[in-house]
Amino acid sequence: MENNVTLDPKILTTDDEKWYREKAGVVNALYQSGLNYPQWSDERAKYWFESITFFVDHFIKPPLPRPEFHDDWYWWMVRESAYLNLSPRDHAKTTLHSIIKPVWEICCDRNITYFIVFQTTDVAKLILSQIKSQLTVNPRILAGFGVFNPMDIEQDERKVDQDWSQYSITVNRDDFSIKDPTVAVAGSLTNVLSRRVARLVVDDLLNDKIASSQAESERLERWYFNDVQPILLSDGQEIITGTRYRSGDFYGKIIKLSEEGGLYKIFVGDAIINEAAREVLWPERWSYKALMRQRQKMGKTRFNRNYRNWVISDEDSVFPMIWFKGGTDEKSGLGYPGCYDNSLVLGIGPKINKRRWLRYVAIGVDPAIGTSRGSKFFGMVVLGLDTRGQLVIADMVRRQLGFVAQKRLVVEMSQFWKPNFVVVESNSYQKALTEGLGEESRFVPVVPWFTTGSTKHKPDIALPAMDVHFEQGRFRIPRGNRDSEEKTDMLIEELHFWGRHDTSDLAMALWFAFERIRPELERLGILPPLEDMIFGDRRAREQQGMVGVSGHILPKSTVKHIRRMASNAPLSHLSVLAKRKSRHEHRKHARSR
Repeated sequence: MENNVTLDPKILTTDDEKWYREKAGVVNALYQSGLNYPQWSDERAKYWFESITFFVDHFIKPPLPRPEFHDDWYWWMVRESAYLNLSPRDHAKTTLHSIIKPVWEICCDRNITYFIVFQTTDVAKLILSQIKSQLTVNPRILAGFGVFNPMDIEQDERKVDQDWSQYSITVNRDDFSIKDPTVAVAGSLTNVLSRRVARLVVDDLLNDKIASSQAESERLERWYFNDVQPILLSDGQEIITGTRYRSGDFYGKIIKLSEEGGLYKIFVGDAIINEAAREVLWPERWSYKALMRQRQKMGKTRFNRNYRNWVISDEDSVFPMIWFKGGTDEKSGLGYPGCYDNSLVLGIGPKINKRRWLRYVAIGVDPAIGTSRGSKFFGMVVLGLDTRGQLVIADMVRRQLGFVAQKRLVVEMSQFWKPNFVVVESNSYQKALTEGLGEESRFVPVVPWFTTGSTKHKPDIALPAMDVHFEQGRFRIPRGNRDSEEKTDMLIEELHFWGRHDTSDLAMALWFAFERIRPELERLGILPPLEDMIFGDRRAREQQGMVGVSGHILPKSTVKHIRRMASNAPLSHLSVLAKRKSRHEHRKHARSR
């Protein structure tokens, strides 16, 4: 019967109205039963959760089936006195927290008071109009819970205009001592003094301008903590919803407060639960294919922020973005050379140009089992040490491949790059891959790399050996064409979000390859930073006015010449160059005496 109910309350049949009154009685009975238990207790929450979900199913009737994560939100709405919900964009967080919950609670308790804050007054008015619609137009609510608008029983239009404005409404209630409206809304930085409310909802308070400006962010935080938060009654509820913009934003401050004192229940949602399996949070609303289209439109950085809540500052990241892009850090004033190289493209081959080639090559392989959507990705990175002493990321592959295809690709890449080593992570399946090469193993100098779960996934164990090389710009990341940019973006994303990213196939493959090249770096005496490696310890140079090259002490007059030669000369020639210069300076000094 309920599916045939019209939206026009005037033509509801008597049976319809009776049916909805019965359902409203269930909603109210569950709500009242919860009042017998302590505020914000599990016992009360159980009754209120049943009340609000029953209300949604029978009186709101959302167009899509209620997803499981919405039930989680409903539970926290009725269980937690302070609750932060950081959910993906367009996943109904405003609908649930700023419309459905206030309407449900007003239906159960007309003496409740809400204050809802939005980023702009336009959004505030829009949401309040939707609350009004539910309380004045929804036939199911009117039939079950009665009249809320004073217009229907109060003929004084001036009183009605005052009680139901663009920014507030006051429903018919029996406690006339309450001065605040039933629901009031406002934009950010609004004057809110002298209010006292039982429910405070903060909905999407940030935008790009505020989040990117330190002064604006601090102004907003002062306004909220000094003016808005104090209007909440001592036994009231504070709900904050939004999407992250950066690690140190307003929501980051709330998270920090929670970490220090456990003040807030925190939910951080990701629209993509498992990228390899293409499992998403709300498939009825956002399929994996639709999310990928959205990512292509918005760009990865903005998409990850809006739909995945992936925000991490360079201060928090193991591999800051400034190391890849280069530039000067605004806070520290330190400059970084960067790793992007527009003169290189992936797959060009061991010989880069006439004066530059890869003198040592290692291929890192992080195999995967199966080709189904639930399988992890096969990751392969070709890393070469060139004649300039730079670590060139020469090629990479990240796909879902079967066993035979993985084996074939390892052989093909080995025949093309002629690596010194092919490093394959060793476990039962990956051991089978190396053994399955058979006769083709003569093209593939495979060595196993043993890892454990703890070693593989802890960045402080697995990756520190590489970070200084990224910081000093020794890694060269090809960006010479669009294909190179798109592929290396995947690696950069894994590194920058290390510890958070769903996948780490390319990052692990790079690490495997680097670990085989590192002994060669040590043999050649390449120790970071690059200038100190060539010219000796900086402090010693400043004290002595001299420069050390491969153990030979030189005056400053030769530094520019060696720096110029070292930019193109193979590193194996540096020691010879230094000795020649040292002997020349020694003879010159002897003649002067």
